Amino acid sequence: MGPGVTTLRGAYLTLRGAFRERGVPAPELAAAEILRAVSGLSRTELTLRGDQPVSEEDTERARRMAERHIHGEPLAYILGEWDFYGLRLTVTPDALIPRPDTETLAELAIETLRRRAAGTHSGTARVLDLCCGGGCVGLAIAAHIPEAEVTLADLSRAALALAGRNAAALSAE
Repeated sequence: MGPGVTTLRGAYLTLRGAFRERGVPAPELAAAEILRAVSGLSRTELTLRGDQPVSEEDTERARRMAERHIHGEPLAYILGEWDFYGLRLTVTPDALIPRPDTETLAELAIETLRRRAAGTHSGTARVLDLCCGGGCVGLAIAAHIPEAEVTLADLSRAALALAGRNAAALSAE
C-alpha cells in the first residue's frame, strides 16, 4: 500500500488489487483478514466503518503482511490464527493449517456422537484425536459435545504444545 491510502475502504481496495495483480488466491478474503488483524475490527465493522482513517502504523503493518502473503507465506501463519468450525485457533508452522475440508470430518464426528448419545448407547463418549496438530478436530468436538472426554495426541511436541495452547484459550472463553 502506498501513500494516500487513508481509509479502511481504500486500504482494502489497494490490498485486494495487489493480491489480484499477483494472482494470490482469494484476494478479497486475504485483504479483509489482514485489515481485520491490523485494525482489531470484525469483518462487519470493516464494512460499516469503511470511511474510518487508517493510521500510518497500521498501513505499514498491513503492507508488510501483504508482502509476506504475496511471496507465498500462508495467510493463516501471517495472522497467527484461523477460524475452524466456529473456533478461533492459534496456528503456527508447527502444525497444518485447519482447512474447510477438515471441518467436514469434524462435522461427521460431531453428528455421529450426537446420534450415539440419542440412541441406545450409554456412557460418556471418549474421543482420541491422533496426530492432532493444533487440535482443531478434537477441540471442535469438545466445544460441541461438552460431555465427551477428548484426548489430543501427537508425536510432535511442538504441535502438541500448540494444541494445548488452543485448548487453554478455548477453555478460558
